[in-house]
Amino acid sequence: MIAKHVAAQGNEAKVTVCGVPDKPGIAYAILGPIADAGIEVDYVRNLIRKRNLIPETAPLACENWPWPVKICTLGGFKLVIEDKPIEFTGKVQKKPIEMLKALIAFGGDEVSEDRIIDALWPDADGDTARISFKTTLHRLRQLFGKDELIQLQDGRVSLDRRLFWVDAWAFERMLEESPRHPVTRSLDRYFLEKALHLYRGHFLSGDGDKPWATSMQERLRSKYLRAVSRLGNYWLDQFALKINDRSQSKIRNPKSAINNAID
Repeated sequence: MIAKHVAAQGNEAKVTVCGVPDKPGIAYAILGPIADAGIEVDYVRNLIRKRNLIPETAPLACENWPWPVKICTLGGFKLVIEDKPIEFTGKVQKKPIEMLKALIAFGGDEVSEDRIIDALWPDADGDTARISFKTTLHRLRQLFGKDELIQLQDGRVSLDRRLFWVDAWAFERMLEESPRHPVTRSLDRYFLEKALHLYRGHFLSGDGDKPWATSMQERLRSKYLRAVSRLGNYWLDQFALKINDRSQSKIRNPKSAINNAID
């Protein structure tokens, strides 16, 4: 890729890029960092939507990407579809939302139909449970307005991760990215801080005790505590380096150190 033309007007600059390869993932490679940096976010988001650009893999690190569905599960539950927060009223939506929460708690990828039924309809007999499952899945798809967002194949349910942003998934992705940069510790700190910013509370904390959510709650909580410890150690190391630098400076410049002490 090369920049073909650059035009400046006031405090704005427009860059024309040519030679963009036609391959999966190139849209996010170019536009993702721009959106993540907060540069012309509305324009970039509208461009992505207009051209229906779908990344090859979910860019969970980029919260500003125009996700069709955004779900917050840490410190409560919030559902946003096409930038519109969804309000939950009545019992009709209660079970579909519970199914969505269970899918996320189970990882959201190839979750067996039986596992969902055992979690949501533990006391129902086989036929009744199957009917309830199919009805609830249909209602959940209706809520999203697109069947392809939730896939059912060979008795397994998956959320299309390219179209869903879930804070719990993004939290874990940030922590996975962090250890890959042991040399550049400032980058390690960057991913840790982004992850901790997402952790606004425990997983589905406002939903009471849900047996099917316990495993996810404990895993995320454990990762959160380890991340806090790692970030704390980073800042302790930085403080120690500063103290050491000052000590070395005094040794190299004894006259300056004496003058500073007198002052």
